[in-house]
Amino acid sequence: MKQTIKKLLRKTPLLFYGLKKIYHFLFEIILHIKRLFNHNYELYEIFDEFCKISGMKTGNLNVNHIDEQNLNTNYYDDKIEKIVLKYYQNNQNKFLKQKNIKNKKKNFGIVFTEIYAVGGHTPIIERLIDSLKDDCSIIGYATMHSNYTNSLLKQKIKVNTYHWLTNKVNLYDFIINLYNKIIEDEIDIIYTCLHPHDIVAASVLCLLKKYTNVKIIQFNLADHLHYLGFKFAHLIIDARPAGQNITRNIRGYKNTILMPLQQRKKDQTVYYSKEEKQKLRQQLKIQDNEYLTLTGTADYKIFEDTTSIYFEMIKDLLIAEPKLKHLVMTEFDSLKCRIIFNQVFKNNQDLLKRLIIIDRVSEFDIYMQTCDLFIDSFPQGGALIHIDTMRNKKPTVLKINKENPVRSFEYYLPKDYEYQYNNVEDMKKGILKLLYSKTEQQKASEKLYQYYLDNYEFELVKKKYKELINESDNLEQFFGRNFYEN
Repeated sequence: MKQTIKKLLRKTPLLFYGLKKIYHFLFEIILHIKRLFNHNYELYEIFDEFCKISGMKTGNLNVNHIDEQNLNTNYYDDKIEKIVLKYYQNNQNKFLKQKNIKNKKKNFGIVFTEIYAVGGHTPIIERLIDSLKDDCSIIGYATMHSNYTNSLLKQKIKVNTYHWLTNKVNLYDFIINLYNKIIEDEIDIIYTCLHPHDIVAASVLCLLKKYTNVKIIQFNLADHLHYLGFKFAHLIIDARPAGQNITRNIRGYKNTILMPLQQRKKDQTVYYSKEEKQKLRQQLKIQDNEYLTLTGTADYKIFEDTTSIYFEMIKDLLIAEPKLKHLVMTEFDSLKCRIIFNQVFKNNQDLLKRLIIIDRVSEFDIYMQTCDLFIDSFPQGGALIHIDTMRNKKPTVLKINKENPVRSFEYYLPKDYEYQYNNVEDMKKGILKLLYSKTEQQKASEKLYQYYLDNYEFELVKKKYKELINESDNLEQFFGRNFYEN
């Protein structure tokens, strides 16, 4: 039933658009009601304003709408700090006081907004838990609820959930409850993996830094977006220099390190049999003599204001090679994206027979292993997806975004990797070269797999995380360190 509804909405984008408009209208009503019944409405004002400037409110995360020079959100952190500290001073009786317990095993808390079936920070959290579970007690705190959180993470750790966005009127109830639960659990170290607009988590981090000895390590989940809460971190983990440049030189924080994105253990990847991959090809209606390329991404990464150079390139590739079929795993959540897509293929409707579009899935390894090669999204690329292709022993082809480097993720690939391009014409030539040569595919796959083993493999990064946790009382010693190198 759920898939049927999705297909219906995909075929009738105006209906989908209308439903989203109704959703945003109802959300506005909820916010205004909360303001009316809550004299401490300032946090809602900040949240509302932040969502407008960041694109979170409208779902408009298009690369053309965010200038990295405007990603300094310290103004909002300053306002949160002023309001929340004032509330704390006036309501100290509502907040627990931290106990000073010596010589106890460290308790580790992970504060995250939500976990879902697809998306980069889900596996990052899961692998962090697996890295540290034998050395310290771990408790999770989710500020929003999702079924995926309950079904998966709760098998590994205890997760406390506070769904602040739609439940209660008073945001301070959630701030107090989350803060007090962290104190009650005697947490020593907090690791965060937050949505950029999570104002409840940002407020709690502010209080923890001011009134406790809890150490806060904040993972820069979406370094290319506006973000709340960096002011309250003792240590900020960046995954690439482009993001670290924003942390240091635009947001003004020097307490940052570079840490590789942790992947699965090398023996945890299931390599599917020829028969299993052939079965998937049959399901996708790929003939034995046909090529299959793959892209997996959120839709906003492959569209611009009025066009999609990505789909223009895919159209050219389908024209150039009649035996090519291309699979895109994405959800068209925007009417605007659907209109642009239809415009691109308006005069080439026959090509749509060889363009397969399905929703993203959490278990995508078999898709990667079945395709001939992976084509990265652009103008905004992917991050963990490249490391997944490395682990699955498949080549990837990437478009470098020279105009807006923070949207470009070539840093995760070897510096001398051949199949990364500054322009679309060269990228098309590279894709076809790789497509037609099994020798080149094998060569590129072997190079990438070794790079995964040398930089991102689970056990390798686990040691780096454990060093941070073991030395959490002196995080200053790590400032500026590049954990890719040591």
